[in-house]
Amino acid sequence: MNANVIPILIMFLSYATIIMVIAYLSTHFTKNLSDYVLAGRKLSGPITAFGAGASDMSSWLLMALPGAVYADGLNVVWMAIALSLGAYYSVLLPSDYAFIQKYLMIH
Repeated sequence: MNANVIPILIMFLSYATIIMVIAYLSTHFTKNLSDYVLAGRKLSGPITAFGAGASDMSSWLLMALPGAVYADGLNVVWMAIALSLGAYYSVLLPSDYAFIQKYLMIH
């Protein structure tokens, strides 16, 4: 066995073990389908929005960005900076229509 394979195997087995422990523990908190899908309707709107945003960003950061760097090299690092700034400002700037009319529209 190659010496480089051993650390990768250890990390993979550790990750798989952690996922199995989380799955086993989560079975005790889900009593029916509503608990599984909607968290028992106990999540607030901001938590749900944060989860949707985190899911969107994880797909970009874990799949699209490494693929772009692999295909085009490090000259696409600007994409990571732009995604980070976009996520940061989307949380800080209000999406209120009155704000947009007052400050961003040319009268």
